[in-house]
Amino acid sequence: MTSKLTTIKQSELDRAKYAYDCVNKVKDKEFKGNYKSYVKKIPTLIQVNGLAGTFAFVFSKKGEGSKQKEAYRTIYQQVDKWLKKNYKNNDETELIEWIITRDPKLYKAITIEVLALFSWLRRFAEGMIEGEEANEQE
Repeated sequence: MTSKLTTIKQSELDRAKYAYDCVNKVKDKEFKGNYKSYVKKIPTLIQVNGLAGTFAFVFSKKGEGSKQKEAYRTIYQQVDKWLKKNYKNNDETELIEWIITRDPKLYKAITIEVLALFSWLRRFAEGMIEGEEANEQE
């Protein structure tokens, strides 16, 4: 029983460290307000629209150029990297394609994992990113 608790605690600590590193890399970027806003909104989007629907939305919004696109691109890449480390291994499939082709049990586990990651991202974004959140139009 002790080893299972230790494994769970270690997973949570790994998730926290990864989220801290992600936010730390963004905190001085121009799109930090957008990022902060989106990491707070995405968990609700996942609960309402599902993981696939939410990441299809994020996929459609990501890009380069505007602060909004940069923030979504960064979030998409961060989640992809985390899932590659924990589920995808060396699978080079596009994240959204990979999500929508999972069996229902794995899809549910991945959804729970992504929500847990966003819980940490949100906490660190609120604590580390100064200033106002950006609205969707910026």
